[in-house]
Amino acid sequence: MPRSTPTSESTAIGIRVQQERTRMGLTREQLAEMMDMSVWYITDIERGRSGLSIPGLIQLCEIFGCSADYLLFGRLDSLSLSARVDQLPAELRKLVDDILAKQMEIIKTAQNLEED
Repeated sequence: MPRSTPTSESTAIGIRVQQERTRMGLTREQLAEMMDMSVWYITDIERGRSGLSIPGLIQLCEIFGCSADYLLFGRLDSLSLSARVDQLPAELRKLVDDILAKQMEIIKTAQNLEED
């Protein structure tokens, strides 16, 4: 895609791409290699100067384990949240599971109190 002046939307998308890349521990070079793109193109995407093609967007979503909704609009869905939890170290995944189980107990208790 051609290089252009960054817009607020392209800048926001670029920031999310950069955040996901660094969260995954990838360098621009590694991501460029995975996507068969130049490092300069990845840099331009992250700076909002170049847009993504549909195939490029799909590829980024697959690499990052997130939804297109997240990369494009910053919206988290349950699938991307689940993918994020799955990428945590085992001890943190257990902690998240324990917290969710406790929250479910609290919700069930509250529902029972409402029924009484």
